[in-house]
Amino acid sequence: MTHNPHNQDEVTKSKEAKSEEIEAANPRKKAKKPTLTKKQLEKALDEAQAEVEKHKTQLAYVQADHENYVKSMEKHKTQLRLQANRDLILSLLPILDDLERAQIMVPQIEMNAPFIEGLSMLVDNLKTTLQNAGVKAISCEGQAFDPLRHEAVVRKETSEVPPNTVIEELRKGYLLKGALLRPSTVKIAIAPKSPEAAKTSPVKGEKPKKNSSKKMIVTD
Repeated sequence: MTHNPHNQDEVTKSKEAKSEEIEAANPRKKAKKPTLTKKQLEKALDEAQAEVEKHKTQLAYVQADHENYVKSMEKHKTQLRLQANRDLILSLLPILDDLERAQIMVPQIEMNAPFIEGLSMLVDNLKTTLQNAGVKAISCEGQAFDPLRHEAVVRKETSEVPPNTVIEELRKGYLLKGALLRPSTVKIAIAPKSPEAAKTSPVKGEKPKKNSSKKMIVTD
């Protein structure tokens, strides 16, 4: 069968005409994008940069809040661990007190030498364990009375040392990582009374009047 070139040209022209009609019916395809001026581009750029800075600031606040939360939780955990250690150590201190008293009271005789040596090792091991946990004994004898670290339960009139000087430690006090764990129970010096004051002072052995608001301090 023979193709007629004239018919093919007509078909091609017909397709082109239809294509032009379709494009004419759809003006969106022909419409070109509006061209922005330099000022409009600069304004759009400034707005975009401002938006970026806004989000950066918001992100910085979120990160800061998160870091503060993490630090707060770590501090809370540390405080819980410290309180748990504090309670445990406070329960061990009376045992250490008893062992130290026994160490002093046991007669230093040959037959008890192995027992004394074992007792000394036990006391030293317990002290080392407490020191590793941050416990430190408070030094007080010969020092000025410190109400933040010392608890005076006995007063003694003497002119040998200045008033309010700790002259004897009755029970050891301890610090835990620099904070007070247990105050030292002490005997402190007070100035001797003058003869005139001694005449008006209560008779020795007389019971002092009760005062619920103040803790009684014994005078030696």
